[in-house]
Amino acid sequence: VEESLRQNEFAPDWSALSFTADGQLRFKTEVQAEPWSGGANSQLLAGNIFVFSPNAYDLFAVSAVDGKILWHQSAAQIAGAAEQAASRIQSLAAGSDGSLWVVMSQAETLQMQSEVPEQAVLSVLNATDGSRRWSRTEINRHGLAIVLDAANRGYLTSGSSGFASSWTRQLDALSSTGQVRWTRYVDGTARAVFNGVIELSNGATLSTVDGAAKWLPLWASEPSF
Repeated sequence: VEESLRQNEFAPDWSALSFTADGQLRFKTEVQAEPWSGGANSQLLAGNIFVFSPNAYDLFAVSAVDGKILWHQSAAQIAGAAEQAASRIQSLAAGSDGSLWVVMSQAETLQMQSEVPEQAVLSVLNATDGSRRWSRTEINRHGLAIVLDAANRGYLTSGSSGFASSWTRQLDALSSTGQVRWTRYVDGTARAVFNGVIELSNGATLSTVDGAAKWLPLWASEPSF
């Protein structure tokens, strides 16, 4: 994805680019969105669909075959929120079952202050058309990251917000349909899942079965309920 400003206009053109293995341009698809705003700025492939968020507030999907735009939604639309709510895309993950997992943080007002309580919203969409499969909301939490295992189960890391904020983060292991399998409080963010193990950003590894510690670095604390 690349950004280029249009002359005398605030909103830039963003281009989704695809190249062959030897560097030949396959397609270039232009979309319009606000400038990058410190949000997810993420991109991934969900099967033959290229999904990207050029800023914190927009999500686009184009065909990886020919670059055709398939759908576009704002973060507020994905979260099912009023447009005046401050919804921001934080993390994306794609399942092998055609699902697209989108984590957003949302405040009640557009004035983002540390004392304003937030909520983390996880929406799982169909990658083909952006329709919602299911969603869940974590009150007084802000979304950090989502990773998936080979069985399309999610591992959601969130942090407390507002006056209750702290460095401790909550890790929820979710089924493919959103049921909580287990919860642990951790010092890092889940960033990868492989061979039945969750790797955290602080170097610790946990079991995907029950969240039990598999390996802890010297500076990490034991996960708890």
